[in-house]
Amino acid sequence: MWRFGKKRAERRRAWGESQDRILEMLVSSAPLSAILDAIAHAAYAGNPTDEAKNIKAFKDSLLPLRTGGQLSVAGYDVLSDAADAISATLP
Repeated sequence: MWRFGKKRAERRRAWGESQDRILEMLVSSAPLSAILDAIAHAAYAGNPTDEAKNIKAFKDSLLPLRTGGQLSVAGYDVLSDAADAISATLP
C-alpha cells in the first residue's frame, strides 16, 4: 500500500512539473488542453490505465501539429519528453 502511495505521489509531482511547461506552450490549443485535463483527472483519480491512454492520445496529437508547422521541433521535443516523463512514473 505504501509503495502505491509513493508511486502516485511521484506521478503527481512529475505531472505538476511537466504540466507547468506544457501549459505555457499550449494556452491557445483547446483540443490539447482537453487531453491534458483528461490526463490530470486520471492521475489525480489514481487511474493509470486512463492516464496512459490519454498520454498516448496527447503524443499522437503532437505529430500532426509538428508536421503542419503549428509546433516547432523544440516545442515538440519538450512536450514529447514531458509526456514520456509522466509515462515513466506509471505502474
